[in-house]
Amino acid sequence: MGCLQSTQTAQHNVKKIKAGVAQLRQLYNINPKVLGSGTFGKVFQAENKSDSSHKVAIKVISKQKLSREEIEALHDEVAILQNLDHPNIVKYYETYDDVKFIYLVMELCPGGELFEKLTSNMQPFGENQAASIMDKLLRAIIHCHKQNIVHRDIKPENIMYGNDGEVKFIDFGLAKQTAKANQKLHTVAGTPYFISPEVLNGNYGKECDLWSLGVVLYLMITGKYPFDGNSRAEVFTKIQKGQFSFPESVQKKVTPECIDIVKKMLTVDRNKRLSGENALKHPWFEKCLKKLEGSSNILDVEVMKKLREFKGSSTLKKAALNVLVKMLNPKEIEGLRIEFQKIDTDNSGFIEIQELENALKNANYDMSANEIKQIVSELDYSGNHKINYTEFLAATISVQKFLTHQKLEAIFRQFDIDGNNEITQENIKDAMAKLGKDISQEELEEIMKRHDYSGDKAISIDEFKKMILGND
Repeated sequence: MGCLQSTQTAQHNVKKIKAGVAQLRQLYNINPKVLGSGTFGKVFQAENKSDSSHKVAIKVISKQKLSREEIEALHDEVAILQNLDHPNIVKYYETYDDVKFIYLVMELCPGGELFEKLTSNMQPFGENQAASIMDKLLRAIIHCHKQNIVHRDIKPENIMYGNDGEVKFIDFGLAKQTAKANQKLHTVAGTPYFISPEVLNGNYGKECDLWSLGVVLYLMITGKYPFDGNSRAEVFTKIQKGQFSFPESVQKKVTPECIDIVKKMLTVDRNKRLSGENALKHPWFEKCLKKLEGSSNILDVEVMKKLREFKGSSTLKKAALNVLVKMLNPKEIEGLRIEFQKIDTDNSGFIEIQELENALKNANYDMSANEIKQIVSELDYSGNHKINYTEFLAATISVQKFLTHQKLEAIFRQFDIDGNNEITQENIKDAMAKLGKDISQEELEEIMKRHDYSGDKAISIDEFKKMILGND
């Protein structure tokens, strides 16, 4: 989990749950081989018993090794991960808890660290490859910053490759979610080579993440750290002065635009440093990331039809489809990611009402303002008054195409908490808590009324399938 330290509670508290290791083992086959270990626990690979193609990472953290403050810090980290929903940020699935351990089920990133790619290559990355990686990392960090989350420990070791080959931020152990957008932080946190001048001075905000990304970019194109020295004190002195240069050999190989964006990200004055949004607009990206021939910014009409049809789905159906989406390989839904980005014009990782209105207008698709608001409200499973990435995918994927029998059974088991081959109101309540969601008694009664077709006060797997595939 990285370094844990006491932080103020994140804006959404982690829900306490009853499920422990017994239910964890009911759902997953856990490989005993340790993928990684740290001060507080170990990481294992596991696969879903009902769908072996769905593999996850499980972090097993010993409560006995944690102080009360460290447990609170861990809860804050999980709360932050629950708020994040972006293709270039590691996915959080669920939490299990018992007397001795906390079990975090996360997306598996089998492609290794960016650091490993850098050190295994005999030469630095090419500009186009570096630009592709940095484009995705900037979009991810904008998503964080829009929610007042500062990562504070960006470095190649905390950037991993998923099973789709996409880079993903991991380890939010030092991340901080502030109550206000421009609230300053004062605790010195981070890794020496990547730490910004203002962090060293103990008065900083989200701009520190852009500095760290600038160091990562310099490292990708040169194979060296911009600020190096024989001691930590020497490194820190160079950082505070912004004292770095490009090797002559690199200057001959890379474009002036590349050197310019690095300099603007490694500007000592944080007020003059590029923001994430402005960095994405830099000419370097336009030069390196050429638009695919024939690609269009016009929204696919089929996507809009799907959004329209999703209205009226029950809380259980929305939850089930959100689970399905997280089980899919991102390559399978690449087209929908592109459609999402067409609507998300400010790169926040959310779709807001005005953005959806603009996309519809651009596509000449007729829909009233009230219906647009209703769509956003219906898709807003997380309750933040916007459409998250996973919510968008849940509404627009072809369920018939992706819902195999194995995936159907795996999703059903997520809600069949006690393994009795049926889902009761109590099961739904516990399963939703495990996923970090609250559900009211009124919603539970509505779910049973709509989906307990036999009237036996429980939902069978056949009724569950009918719910997911149907329009009710």
